[in-house]
Amino acid sequence: MASSRITLFVGYFAALVFPFVMWGALILIARLWNLSLRPTLPWLKALEWITWLVGAPLLALWISDSYSRSPLPLFGGALALVSAGFGLLERWVEKRYFPESL
Repeated sequence: MASSRITLFVGYFAALVFPFVMWGALILIARLWNLSLRPTLPWLKALEWITWLVGAPLLALWISDSYSRSPLPLFGGALALVSAGFGLLERWVEKRYFPESL
């Protein structure tokens, strides 16, 4: 039982940290190879919306108390937070490479 909780915690933590690790990787790519991150913007928008559209209904299951003993709603909450992380990353790319769109 304890190992499954630890596994869930590690999985949720990894999901929450992933957008920020990706952010660091994009910063390194942009600075080391002097590349423009313009082509990543559509992908970031798609990742943000996909994680939100999958995570929000799963989080709603927790609110409805249908799956109170299942880790699925917690996964939905993690995905909703991952979506927020991708949103921050998307805004950074827009601000840096598409200042005219703001």
